[in-house]
Amino acid sequence: MGKAMPKRYSRHYYDMYRLGHSDVAARAIAQPKLLAKVIAFKEKSYRTPWARPADARPGTLKLTPQAERLAELAADYGSMQPMIFGEAPAFDDVVAFMSDLESRINATART
Repeated sequence: MGKAMPKRYSRHYYDMYRLGHSDVAARAIAQPKLLAKVIAFKEKSYRTPWARPADARPGTLKLTPQAERLAELAADYGSMQPMIFGEAPAFDDVVAFMSDLESRINATART
């Protein structure tokens, strides 16, 4: 499974869930060049030995958390509840959204 996940890591999934339930997701998906810009920025600013930027493209993009990380992420998400304003979506809903978003983005490779 690799090294331990940083605390509050699940916030990134929560943020994607919230952004995805606004018009931001549709606008971003409609701009295929945006992903290339994000990848270039990440490579420059946040290099990691495990990242595979060549795989971060429509058709192979992985956004859904790995199954072996779900329990750890769920516990982390639970501990973050005081940081979330208003009603927080259920963790399972966040994961389902990430899976759907991954499918939607990867489907753009076939169009």
